[in-house]
Parts: sequence; C-alpha cells; structure tokens
Amino acid sequence: MKTVKFNKYKHKGKPWVTKGILTSLKTKERLYIKMIKSSGTDNYAKNYEKYKIYNSLYNKCIKSAKYHHWHMIFQQSKNDVKKTWENINTLLNKNNIVRPLPQIFYY
Repeated sequence: MKTVKFNKYKHKGKPWVTKGILTSLKTKERLYIKMIKSSGTDNYAKNYEKYKIYNSLYNKCIKSAKYHHWHMIFQQSKNDVKKTWENINTLLNKNNIVRPLPQIFYY
C-alpha cells in the first residue's frame, strides 16, 4: 500500500488534458496570482491584460483539445452504432446506475 499526495495538475481526470495543457494551466495560474498581487499598483492594468490574453488562448486550446479528442473517438466508432451511443452518453454524462430493489417492503 502506498500513500499518494493529490496533485491538482497530475490528477486531471480528463483524457484530453495533455502535459502541454497542464503547463499552460500552471502559467495561467502564475499570471493570475501576479495580477492579484499587483492590485492597487500601476502594473495592475498590464498584468490584467497579460492574464486576459493568456486565459483566452488557454481556453481556445482546451476547446480544441476536447474537439479533437471526441472527433477521434467518434471516428473510431463510426461503424458501430452501439459504441457510438455509448460515446454520446459518456459525452453527456449520462450514467445508467441500476439500483437493486429493496429486499423488504413494509405495508
């Protein structure tokens, strides 16, 4: 048994998150902290602009990575209807949880 410390960068559970996206996330967070710390100074406007530009680029990268990930998955299962619907339900976060019926009913 091994105890592992949770790392918010390493343990991103999404399949489209790559090392490059994690690096960009760290950079974005550093720019955000720098912007917050410079609040009330002359550099705030400059830091805010840098953060805003980088954040929009980061979000575009995330959207692009998601699109390419799901595009590849649907391309792989384009001839299999069952697999296609499984992928659609996964994309929509629909889980078919089957709960067992209770063993005892009170009347």
